[in-house]
Amino acid sequence: MSYMVFVYILNAEIGFRLELRLSFIIGAIYSDAYFFVLKKAKENKANKLDVDM
Repeated sequence: MSYMVFVYILNAEIGFRLELRLSFIIGAIYSDAYFFVLKKAKENKANKLDVDM
């Protein structure tokens, strides 16, 4: 789901207007990064680690 949202925002006229093929590549990278950030946050919550932002 997040992949399609990232691709749409990168490709849409109201977004960044990137070429569709480039939007697919960057969208995949952003989706992977988003997944790993959420995974790390879940691990920190399970271990009750406080993280300063």
